[in-house]
Amino acid sequence: MASRQHLKLLPSPTTATLRDGAHITIRALVPEDRELVAEAFAKLSARSRYMRFLTPLPSLSPRMLDSLMDVDHEHHLALIALEGGEAVGVVRFVRFTDEPDVADVAITVIDERQGRGLGRALLHALLDAAVERGVRALNFDIHPDNRVMARLATSLGTPLRYQDGLMSGRLEVAPRVALDDVAA
Repeated sequence: MASRQHLKLLPSPTTATLRDGAHITIRALVPEDRELVAEAFAKLSARSRYMRFLTPLPSLSPRMLDSLMDVDHEHHLALIALEGGEAVGVVRFVRFTDEPDVADVAITVIDERQGRGLGRALLHALLDAAVERGVRALNFDIHPDNRVMARLATSLGTPLRYQDGLMSGRLEVAPRVALDDVAA
């Protein structure tokens, strides 16, 4: 589990407005979120679990939950999306040990909240946190049937190609420019 020292590195919480007008809080995943993550996993369909974990996963073992919760917000960063006190999505990156300025990315959105722009909002929040931590690229490995995730990745500029049975690509990370920052 992440030490309290590492929790000083928490990204600032933010609020995202989705396509349907809903306001979602996105904040750092902390140890106290363990039950929320377990409850959100239970709401995923078998297909969503397969698309996210790339294997049939009927349940979340305590060991796997430990691994998902073991974030230090530097090498393994995770953000949770909350709506009405429930976890509705999680996005994370894990840095490669042999290439520490590159990280693997994963997004999970519970089925009943998919199609509202939450995945995009989570990924934008993750991109901001990645830039702050010196990550220069995010790596995507996407199941070929996960067309929604492939569209999201390519819409952000990630070139995807088939490799080892997956659609893989690398998104170069750069600070996003807010419209307010652009000189008129």
